[in-house]
Amino acid sequence: MPSVLPPIPVDRFLVPEGRPPVPAGLARSRQVLVRGVPFAWPLDLEFGLVLFVPTGSAVLWRDADPTAIVADSQLDDALSVPHDPEASPGAPARILLRRGRTVIAAAPLVAGLWRVLPDGGNDASIVELYVVSFRLAAGTLRGAGDYGSFVEVAWRRAAAGASGFAVPPIDPRVAERLGHPTPRAVDLSAAATPRRGGFAP
Repeated sequence: MPSVLPPIPVDRFLVPEGRPPVPAGLARSRQVLVRGVPFAWPLDLEFGLVLFVPTGSAVLWRDADPTAIVADSQLDDALSVPHDPEASPGAPARILLRRGRTVIAAAPLVAGLWRVLPDGGNDASIVELYVVSFRLAAGTLRGAGDYGSFVEVAWRRAAAGASGFAVPPIDPRVAERLGHPTPRAVDLSAAATPRRGGFAP
């Protein structure tokens, strides 16, 4: 029987085969879409989300079966299933993050998406968002009604980064070659960081 090779150190950095699990510490929010889209709901007293679907040619949704599925997180994983030419065309849905009535960020509606918003280079991160699952029916794009559509996300306010952290563990085989180095904790707090320059604060 051939021996099984142990995992190599780089394995933990590779993209997993399946969808990543919901991160710990995030609060789930599931909404049944009975008022059509756009659909807005609050996260807390300050922030809220809006599900927005640019429908393009409206006649496609007007003439479609209202229960026809146009977007489904369960179908996102079935990449090997041939496209059905009779199926309704997909819709590029987006989730908008709002503070009050002001839109401050947007993210695509993709199952397993884990993003900190806003994610622009100059904007401070405010909300950590994970798309859990969703289903959108053609009737929901036309107006109000219960067609089985829903969206579920998980979220929390983005906390400030920690000033101290531990060095990641070293693979035992690598540590053996390097002479068993001892990991050290790193402290980046203001008290532990030496000041540069000759001027007093």
